[in-house]
Amino acid sequence: REGFEGQNTHKPVEEACTKCHDPHVGKEKGLLAVTSIELCLQCHEIHPHPVGGDYKDPRTGGQLTCVSCHSPHSSDEKQLLRFEKARALCVQCHIGAMGAH
Repeated sequence: REGFEGQNTHKPVEEACTKCHDPHVGKEKGLLAVTSIELCLQCHEIHPHPVGGDYKDPRTGGQLTCVSCHSPHSSDEKQLLRFEKARALCVQCHIGAMGAH
């Protein structure tokens, strides 16, 4: 299944889908019972990068959340990042700020 074939798997994925998803009462995107930020904070400490509130993901126009940078299921990158950390991750949103470094 697409999104589940990465070499690093999020531990809840190995346990059960219902660790994060509630197919009967999930009112949030992806059938989550709470927002993705609230869900992540149940197990993880907040990251220093701002998320939520008025922070927008410039790629989607939606709210910037944990899953803007991290895959919730699996990834080939450490920390379940969607892109490699050295440069590709940051330039997804900060291309103008990164310049031609």
